[in-house]
Amino acid sequence: MAPLRIITSIYKDEHILNEWINNVNVPVTVYVKDDKLKKGQSEHVDDRFIKLCNYGHCDYAFMYHIVHNYDNLDDKIIFTKVNWQHTHLNLYKVIEMADKYDYLESGAFQILQYHDKDRWIRDGMPEQFNIHKIFDDPEAVLLYNEMLPNVKPPDVFMGWGHYPCFCVSKELILRHPKSVYEALLKKFYPDDTTVSKERIVNYNVEYNKNFKKTNDVNTHEGCALIIGCWLHDLFGRLYPLFFTHNAGSQFKCAQLSN
Repeated sequence: MAPLRIITSIYKDEHILNEWINNVNVPVTVYVKDDKLKKGQSEHVDDRFIKLCNYGHCDYAFMYHIVHNYDNLDDKIIFTKVNWQHTHLNLYKVIEMADKYDYLESGAFQILQYHDKDRWIRDGMPEQFNIHKIFDDPEAVLLYNEMLPNVKPPDVFMGWGHYPCFCVSKELILRHPKSVYEALLKKFYPDDTTVSKERIVNYNVEYNKNFKKTNDVNTHEGCALIIGCWLHDLFGRLYPLFFTHNAGSQFKCAQLSN
């Protein structure tokens, strides 16, 4: 275990990783997505690289890491997408300030604002967070309920931004039982997911339109692609709530503007 570790993932974009990996002075674990590996499979390459089956975006690697290291987590972990430099995020600043916070998030646009300020301060939501996209997606609420069972969804707006790049302490991660992370990991698999077929089909229409693609969700690979895209969109908005809700004043949380 280390005082601080960076977790990221790559898929045919090693050149982006090479832009920064040798500039950081903390341990880095890189999950390398590999199309040859089957569901749930991984291969240890060396102390820095681990091959992983190709599901989801970086969030799959994050959940996989927590599940498979739940009893042996580092004191603090920075979860970041590999191309953070290209999307107004600042990994270097998160590293510099990580020892001062239990939860620290970088994001020029991931600024969260809540309606009932006193309620969120009382419940532990850090005052630094603000929100601007409405929390009105029924399936987003279902996902929220799985991440935070028995905690009423907030009457606030949901944030959006070029996530993720955040540092979270082991103590905040362990507030949720391992079973919660295991259930979230299974969502990435088309055969096991609780994401509805209607949601997958509708999101695929948006995906094909926005990216000028012709992805087919009737195939395993095409379905997995869309599930991963949708979960990436939602996880990025829910990470602050997931890790800091009801955290209490003993935990120090903040958000960097850039």
